[in-house]
Amino acid sequence: MQKLLCVGAIGAGLLLAGCSSFTKPAALAAGSPSSSVIAEAQALQAQGQREQATAVLRVAAVKNPNDRELRAAYGKSLLNAGQVGDAERVLAQAHTPDRPDPSVLSAQGVAAAQKGDYATALAFFDRSLNLSQDPRVMSNKAMTLALAGRLPEAEALAQQAAGNPEADARVRQSYALVLAMQGKTHAAAETYARDLSADQAAANVALVQKMRRQGV
Repeated sequence: MQKLLCVGAIGAGLLLAGCSSFTKPAALAAGSPSSSVIAEAQALQAQGQREQATAVLRVAAVKNPNDRELRAAYGKSLLNAGQVGDAERVLAQAHTPDRPDPSVLSAQGVAAAQKGDYATALAFFDRSLNLSQDPRVMSNKAMTLALAGRLPEAEALAQQAAGNPEADARVRQSYALVLAMQGKTHAAAETYARDLSADQAAANVALVQKMRRQGV
């Protein structure tokens, strides 16, 4: 049976547990010094080798302390590995106020949300969205609103993100999660079923319902 793509999380600190996606490292110019290292790290992450990917980026970032693309990729890798504090420190040095990177701002928002600092997270997401209307960032903001208890706002934004032509399965499933968190099980199951089998969609909805009953 195919693995469930995303069940989601209701509790704080689980925003990125396979659900809301990180924006990937900023697009790199072909042949740039960072491109081969970041490509190698992305390949390792795709194979589930997160620690190895982070190690590759750590070495490269140390050797190239002024390379902001490498620093951004390293910070996101740390965040993906659950090392939130280290990720925050690295990401803060990955761009500057006069040249903000929307994907780094989004990653900083994710870090804040994982710590339960939803106000700071939302501020980072808003700054990112002012620069680029990325549906993944919209989805992360929607999940943060949901975790902060602002479910109607979360649903409206998650629906907007899911309807974006560039939205992927994770964005659509985050929308389904917000629906399920409100007890809208039929709509949630239909949304999950766009990317999952009927059985998998039903299992996701059932798990969210169980978590709601347990107050998670």
